[in-house]
Amino acid sequence: MKDWLRVFRAQTAPATLLLVLAPYLAGNYDPLVAVLLALISFPLHYFSFGHNSLLDRAMGYDLKDPHKKHHPLVSGRIKLSTAHNVIHNGLCIVGLACGLITLLVSPVPELSLFFLSLAVVFGHAYNDGLSKECIFGFVHISAYLTCMSLWAWYLSHVELGLTGLLLAIAVLMRILFQIGFSGHLKDMDKRERSNILRLMGSDILTVRYRVFKVISPLTRLVFGYIYHVLYSMVLILLLLSTGVGVVELVITLPVLIVLLLLSARSAISMMPRDAVVWDRDRDLLLMSKAEVYGIFAIVVALSPLIGYLLSAIMMLGSIGYFVLMNKLLWETPYPKV
Repeated sequence: MKDWLRVFRAQTAPATLLLVLAPYLAGNYDPLVAVLLALISFPLHYFSFGHNSLLDRAMGYDLKDPHKKHHPLVSGRIKLSTAHNVIHNGLCIVGLACGLITLLVSPVPELSLFFLSLAVVFGHAYNDGLSKECIFGFVHISAYLTCMSLWAWYLSHVELGLTGLLLAIAVLMRILFQIGFSGHLKDMDKRERSNILRLMGSDILTVRYRVFKVISPLTRLVFGYIYHVLYSMVLILLLLSTGVGVVELVITLPVLIVLLLLSARSAISMMPRDAVVWDRDRDLLLMSKAEVYGIFAIVVALSPLIGYLLSAIMMLGSIGYFVLMNKLLWETPYPKV
């Protein structure tokens, strides 16, 4: 069972859960549908991210990655034929379930189904090769999760409005950073053609048998500073667009700012000014922190609509799941991928 959960990248399921559930809960929601969405978010994540693991192995990319030797599909503990049957059939079942939920629940099913269809297209495009072959492949997975959030938004909303638009921008920006910077940084030593950090001048160097990480000034400027300033602006505007009252604003804004600062601090800690000996495990831990803080900031910005207690339960449950699943699967507090 552990090996299947590793293939599914089960430890990061809270990201899918929060980016699907929060948009739905920000509208006129039904508690039973909310529970159903929460439950379906896990197989949705497992099979879609498992599909990425499967294709990376089936197309031979993971066979060349020294960091993936312990993974079940690379080591052969799970056969490719078995994984194909489980994951592709699982995707079919989850797709059918999401479609039925849309038709039964959404006040505007045509818009909800439109974004669900786009999510399928962008997700397959990324998994089927663009993640390794396209310099802008990180845009496609960002579009996938943004479309999933908009699918869930239209399950409880009739119109997009300013809040929905800002939410979509926030999700897009969050995943762009996680894949465009964090995801490419951990794989920079593989020198894949899809790695935009190398195009921006960053690299991993080996000097006298020691591995050094070099972050270019352009990478530091774009991903370290410009991105975090813009992301913070979008989330503060998102919070204000919810119609938050003065008292709620006084409570919520400081929490949001702290989360944004923690996310930025974790990210910038991965961007030394000079070449340093590369500690990949340290960077993986920092990536996990930046991801958690950044996604939690979206939930906090929507908390006046979701409700503070429900938002807190979602975030505490997510962090508990994340830590326990990492300990179970990788024996570390972060994903060993």
